[in-house]
Amino acid sequence: MENLKIIRKKTIVIDNLELAQFDFPIAMNFEEAAKACSELGEGWRVPNRDELNILFQNRDKIGGWAFTPGFGYRSYWSSMEYMGEECYGRPGNECAFNKYFRSGTGTFTYKKDKNQVRAVRYN
Repeated sequence: MENLKIIRKKTIVIDNLELAQFDFPIAMNFEEAAKACSELGEGWRVPNRDELNILFQNRDKIGGWAFTPGFGYRSYWSSMEYMGEECYGRPGNECAFNKYFRSGTGTFTYKKDKNQVRAVRYN
């Protein structure tokens, strides 16, 4: 519970979107990320695709993004799940969208993959 207090100790507000000051300290799969965000309290969640784009566009102002030396900024989950019939030859419900904060590109990946997450809620 102490980690949760640190993550949202000081929030950042962009328009009406409030975001946690820090990422969760470890990369998580899609289900773990959704659960961790909801455990922050009322209204906290994984950002949707549009909100994730706002975070990316303001990443320098926000700061605190996960970084790997020699690789750059890591990939972040959105709450957008794949609705197609298949995703990489598997059932579509096994994928969700994430965005690479190094390049700004995004893709659908398996929900079991580990990515970073920054919690958001409406202010």
